Amino acid sequence: MAAGIELEITEQDKLPSSYYKTGEVLPCSDLYPDCKVSVEKVEFFDSINGFDQKYFSSPEDISTFADNSGKLKTYDRNKWFYGDGITTLDKIIDTQTVGRKFVYVTVNVTNSSDRDENDFSVYNTLMFINEKEDGRLEIAEDNYDNQYFEPQYFDASSSNNKSKSFFYTKIPAGETITYHIGYFIDDDLTDNIFFKAYYGESYGAVDSDYSLTDIRENTEK
Repeated sequence: MAAGIELEITEQDKLPSSYYKTGEVLPCSDLYPDCKVSVEKVEFFDSINGFDQKYFSSPEDISTFADNSGKLKTYDRNKWFYGDGITTLDKIIDTQTVGRKFVYVTVNVTNSSDRDENDFSVYNTLMFINEKEDGRLEIAEDNYDNQYFEPQYFDASSSNNKSKSFFYTKIPAGETITYHIGYFIDDDLTDNIFFKAYYGESYGAVDSDYSLTDIRENTEK
């Protein structure tokens, strides 16, 4: 079993049997056999003032989440009951005003080979997981209007944000690069987030292998 923290999981969740701490090397030998990947640091911000706007995926993303000063906005989050479309209909069962955090993740990738890795994928999403009192983990309920799993910021694109290759980068032979990837999430969900990396053999498949790094806020790593 790969290095990581042992945990108990519920059968239906199909979560990995271990997760990783910041600084630990993630498994990626199937897809990138000559590279070593690790999440080095995670930071949480209430403002994106000072972050270069060219590294966000689009200006629309910025205006959705932040005001002109860069301060992150609050919004009214709806919680839904999803009906079956026949006897019951979808309906809002609760509304809360919540804030957001900008989650700023620092990642290192080392290419130990003598050839460049020209298309290293860094399209890593977040997974929201609850830890139960008995130590078992379960995937968090997903019935909110806006729960953003996808990255909105990346500062090492090989395409300078001008094409669909936004989340690909080049790792030169024998070198280590450090990049940053950012997410906007609801500020009451920061204790539930894990960094999800797909580098397994069945990359792209529904049941593809993936690893999780614990990037939760207010949790002892």
